[in-house]
Amino acid sequence: MKTLFTLFLSLLAGVALAAEPLVIVVHGIGGGNRDDGWSHDVAKRWSVETHEVTFRQENRNTGSSFTDFARNGGDWAKSAQDQIRDLVKKNPGRRVVIVAHSWGTVATKLALAGGNAGGVEIPPINLDGAEVEELVTLGSPLGRADNPDIAFNLQQLGVNLAPGRPKVVKHWTNFYDPEDPVSNQSRKLAGADNIEVTKSGYWADVTGMTYHTGIWQNPKVNKHVWDQFVRISNLPPLPPKPGPGGLRPIDSSVPDVVAEYRRLLPQHLQANKKPWHTRIELIRNAEPQGGDRYRVNWATWCLIEKGPDTGKDYMCFENDSVLSLGQIGQAVREMKAGLR
Repeated sequence: MKTLFTLFLSLLAGVALAAEPLVIVVHGIGGGNRDDGWSHDVAKRWSVETHEVTFRQENRNTGSSFTDFARNGGDWAKSAQDQIRDLVKKNPGRRVVIVAHSWGTVATKLALAGGNAGGVEIPPINLDGAEVEELVTLGSPLGRADNPDIAFNLQQLGVNLAPGRPKVVKHWTNFYDPEDPVSNQSRKLAGADNIEVTKSGYWADVTGMTYHTGIWQNPKVNKHVWDQFVRISNLPPLPPKPGPGGLRPIDSSVPDVVAEYRRLLPQHLQANKKPWHTRIELIRNAEPQGGDRYRVNWATWCLIEKGPDTGKDYMCFENDSVLSLGQIGQAVREMKAGLR
């Protein structure tokens, strides 16, 4: 008979379900200079599945990405709005979390609340009744210490935003680092819970920009995103929307036992995470393999406690297996027993 911990090692993964929030990440100016983006990669430390929104089309992988943000601000915000709306539409019934960094926080707020940038008028987003359960902004240039509503430098750049939390957002958390030259004036954003973090980077260059990029993986940020993921996963399911003729759609794409497994997974993962584990990276979330088979691929990262890399982490275990419905059912029983 397998123990709960053995099953944890063999079954620690799950597909995104209605119970798990849709986590959307939005990069900043420099972050998108790779054609495939980068915020999805740095967000892996949070141990949750993420979907990246990118907003550079013109000369995406050239240096002009660093200089055309004001001119293209309105077009980028509209592109971000379209991508957010499409992701929400493709994931009906899932609550939404958005994490945005640097100029991505400006594009995101314009996309959600509406405004004007680069001469482009942007209406508030229409999510067909859905809401953003949690908005997280990192290293944001949205505010000034002496003017908590909106940054004067954004007005100089031709960006006009209404102060406060966007109506479509239920809760907003803003993280800033006083050593970060971009976000050190975003201490009092109206409508947000403003949280100071320090030492976001392993070191600081002469401009302090390491603190600006390092905030993605600051321990406080990691914990907040994970805690919100678990909290929202345990909220009651959203009521399904009426289908044609007033009938409610029925999701018969997965068996009930798989749905139950996915619902329990966030609690089970948190309960079994060891003190030396920095993160657990879900790579393939029970992808259907045909019939009643699901592929599971995940990796555990452990803390380096000695030597020149002290404080960093490394991949200390990886699992890649294909599970049957019977194995998933057994895991559900074990997880229920272990969580009592």
